[in-house]
This record gives sequence, structure tokens and C-alpha cells, in this order.
Amino acid sequence: LFFALRPSNILTNVGKIINPLFLAFLAVLVVMCFVKPMGSVSSAAPTGEYVAHPFFRGFLEGYNTMDALASLAFGIIIINAVRNLGVKEPKNIAKSTALAGVGCAVLMAVIYLALVVAGAQSRGIFEVQPDGGSLLNKLASHYFGGVGGVFLALMITLACLKTAIGLVTACAETFGEMFPNKLSYKAWAVVFTLISFTFANFGLVKIIAYSVPVLMFLYPLTIVIILVSLIGGLFNYHSTVYRWSIGFTMVPALFDGIKSLPPATVSALHLEGFIKSVGGFLPLSDIGMDWVVPAVVGFVVGLVLYALKSDKGQSAA
Repeated sequence: LFFALRPSNILTNVGKIINPLFLAFLAVLVVMCFVKPMGSVSSAAPTGEYVAHPFFRGFLEGYNTMDALASLAFGIIIINAVRNLGVKEPKNIAKSTALAGVGCAVLMAVIYLALVVAGAQSRGIFEVQPDGGSLLNKLASHYFGGVGGVFLALMITLACLKTAIGLVTACAETFGEMFPNKLSYKAWAVVFTLISFTFANFGLVKIIAYSVPVLMFLYPLTIVIILVSLIGGLFNYHSTVYRWSIGFTMVPALFDGIKSLPPATVSALHLEGFIKSVGGFLPLSDIGMDWVVPAVVGFVVGLVLYALKSDKGQSAA
């Protein structure tokens, strides 16, 4: 909250101080994993769904990073930061934002690849862990002994702090613009900080259990919005294409969210039959990609309707 209440300094606080410190801590841990590997990556046998569908299982697990979802919120922060650097022209802002995005994507890909390798190597000593936090704790304790917990605490604090600052700032600015006559930016920042503080005390396991259904619902919509926007110039970013694409995607996305509810919740709501019948109807449901075909159909329908509207408009002119 302290940093979020000073949004004009976010570039310095996060970009020049917190994030570099986090990367330094992470680099130390990753280098140790490569210098003194716990085992061979090739000897780590896949488990669960990684046996039959490793790519798609990994793709779905990527939802948990919330990178694509957060990018829609963080965009406003990046644009404001670029403006504060003196870039005013819309085209130059877009260019600077795109360059920053590509650079971040490459760096994040390297970081994730390094973590994947480190995690696979850990199978030489440890069993499969329930979540990434537990595995990082094992790695830190293995390489740094008694101070491993302190090292990991500092690293994760820096990692989560920069994300929390960005999310609180983005949400406060977004809701401040959506509801200009309700609360001020500072008031929204306080509200979202208190909400986040409350949920944080539920524990990582519970947060993951109940956030996964939300992510399974939101992520297909997010991916479709991003992909359609990338080629939006072909149809002048007309809302018709967006509406049909998102409309068709929303149905299987909602089903994915219901399917991902905790088993106890599914049983209590007697949703087993519903999940089985709908899953058998939607193509690619067995690999979690049941939203792909409806999204493509909706996009095509939207393009056709847009083309028809454009033809009518030209004829009338």
C-alpha cells in the first residue's frame, strides 16, 4: 500500500530497485541448481497428465502464473510509466510498450525455463511437491542449509511485493476511471489492499484450490481477447468480432471453471453427471482445450457479420 499510494514513483521503486533485487536472489538460486544439479533432467519421469499430454498440461498450468491475465491490468501502468518518461505520441507509446513487452517476455521465458530445469533436476533427490512454493523451499534448504529459509523468504517477498504493488495500482487506477464519482485512487488502493490482505491469510493451498476455477474461466477469454486484438487491424477493431468471439468462448470457459472446482464442491453440488456429459460433447475437452473450437467459430461468425455490415454501409454510401 505504501508504494501503491505513490504511483508516480512506481518505475523507480519496482523497475529499478525491487525487481533487480528479486532477479539477483533468483539468479543465485538458479546458478546453484546448474552448478550443483541434484539429478539429470532426462531421468525425471513425467507423472500424471504430463505423461499423455505434457504440452497441454503445461499450457494449463501456465494459467496459475496469471501473466496474461495480469498483463491486461498492468498495461495501464506501463503506458503511464512510458508517458512519465516524456513519450507523448500514441504511436511512440505503442512502440515503446511493445518493445518493453517483447523484452519482458524473452526474459520471463528464460526465467521459467531455468525454473523448469531446476524443478526437473530436483526429482533426483525429492519427490514431486504439491506446489512451487514447497519445491522452492526444498531447493533453498538443500543449497543454503539453515539460512535457506531466510534466503527464500527475502526472494519471495520481493517477488510478491512487486506483483502486489502493480496489481493494487492497476486495480485502483482502473476502478477510479470506471467509477470516477465513487472513490478516489487512494481509497480504491486501500480497498484492494485490504481485500488482498484478507485472502492472503487463507494459505497458498486454499488460494490455489479456489483460484484455479476462476483462472480456468477467465484465461480462455483473456487469450482470445489478446489474439483477436493482435489482428484487430484486419477488421478495424470492430466490436462485432470481439463480441462473437468472446460470446462463443464464454460457454466452454464457464464449463472449465465448473470442472475445476474442488472435488468436495463438485460432489456437494452434484455436478459429476453434468461435467461428464458436457465434457463428452465439447471437442478437445480431455486436454482442457475445449474453448479453442468455439472461439474460432465465434471469430469467423463475427468476421462474416462485420463484412456484411461493411458491405451494407458501402452500398448505402
